[in-house]
Amino acid sequence: MRSVMRSKWDEFLAGGKESYFVLCCRDRQEAFAIPYSWVKEHKKDLNMTVTGDGAYWHFAVATTEGGQLAVNVSKIGMKAPL
Repeated sequence: MRSVMRSKWDEFLAGGKESYFVLCCRDRQEAFAIPYSWVKEHKKDLNMTVTGDGAYWHFAVATTEGGQLAVNVSKIGMKAPL
């Protein structure tokens, strides 16, 4: 599963006292709320695409060896459990 967070959303979430980036799963009946504090700390380690109207960060969800879902923080080779 893949999702993105656009730069406009990043600005919006940064303005909140306690914000969450929510990943919804189309092929699963669950969603995951990631604290913006985690996103802010790790977005430099996520893949990013820059376009003419802003940028967006890629959130790739992978399965760990133990079968748990995790965000693949690709630039540092980490899987952050959801």
